[in-house]
Amino acid sequence: METYLPEVETYQQEKAQQEQINNQLVTQGREVVQEQNALVAEEKVLSELEKELVIELETVHITFTVAECGEFHNMGEYHEGIETIEEAIQIYQAIDPSRMNGIPSLGVNMHVEGTEEWEDEQADILSGKCIDVDFLNYTPELRDTPKVQDALKKLIADFPEKEVNDRETKEQKIQALAAELDQLSYEIDTYGYRDSVSDTESQI
Repeated sequence: METYLPEVETYQQEKAQQEQINNQLVTQGREVVQEQNALVAEEKVLSELEKELVIELETVHITFTVAECGEFHNMGEYHEGIETIEEAIQIYQAIDPSRMNGIPSLGVNMHVEGTEEWEDEQADILSGKCIDVDFLNYTPELRDTPKVQDALKKLIADFPEKEVNDRETKEQKIQALAAELDQLSYEIDTYGYRDSVSDTESQI
């Protein structure tokens, strides 16, 4: 005949509970380690990307060009390797308009160290009566460099009489305005808007 020992049962229950807690702690510990490993890996990737970006920025050299004739740079004066936009503007403004062989232009040139000069990206951004950002949109790697962005702002500020061709920015502004008008029509007549508009994106 077996003797019932409540102490043994209590001990077994406590042991089972402790094992369950231990298993949970082990699982949580593994999860923490996995998260830490993931963070370390992510930091390593970001660090490598930052290094690549720094290297890339250090090897890209942006200069400016000024041409008496934007269409054929070999006709009349042509200046290249200009380090600052301010200097380029001075040269551009100093060209004698009485002997112009064509439409004057001011452009940018991007050279990557270790590549041949014929591989450079070059674009005229001020040509005649217009600052042509649209033309730069075909070479976003040139357009998006901080030096070129600063140069565009300087040109627009210094030549307010020039027309700025920037369809991409205009379209963004139009889209933002359309969204604001859509929101306004919703606020003015919410019920009428809901009755007549089934797709907000199409409406915008």
